[in-house]
Amino acid sequence: KVTELIPFDLLRRQLLSVSSGPEAFLMLRQNFAKSLACLSISSYILGIGDRHLENFLLRQTDASLIPIDFGCSFGIGISMLIYPELIPFRFSRQLTSVLAPLDKHSGLLSHTMIQCMSALRNAESKELLLNTMEVFMNEKLLDWNSPGDAINEQEAESINQERPTVGPWSNITRFRFHVASAKLNGMHPIS
Repeated sequence: KVTELIPFDLLRRQLLSVSSGPEAFLMLRQNFAKSLACLSISSYILGIGDRHLENFLLRQTDASLIPIDFGCSFGIGISMLIYPELIPFRFSRQLTSVLAPLDKHSGLLSHTMIQCMSALRNAESKELLLNTMEVFMNEKLLDWNSPGDAINEQEAESINQERPTVGPWSNITRFRFHVASAKLNGMHPIS
């Protein structure tokens, strides 16, 4: 297996190698954890999938993560990938090894995740995020109407009645918008 060829703590080793000392590593780890937490919450809200290590850049000066490749946005990863992504966000061994030994119950991630979710749920942020999402969904060059989402006609019709049409949105696009809005309101996305 390929996973056996790559050490589980390769990312941690890289951060240790660029650190000038233990204190510097702790600062890099904290920055890494904060950026991972914010990216995880943002990816959950916006339905950004396909989040593997090749879809992140690591800024070596401060260890913050920079996401790239947003082809699986707005829940497309659930229906368009060979293996549907049903988890809210990726949390692999490479990522947890950077946080060790504070990876399970320390609050290194959870505190920042709570702050990020609270910030996104405030009225101004929520409106800005949903308006920006509308811009992308109305973009003609991108196909957010791909088939494969598991919504039935009754669910799609109820979504059509809840939100006026801003552009030529299909039922699938409305459903994707509804899911993100539900997540921002603290509801299960399919309820």
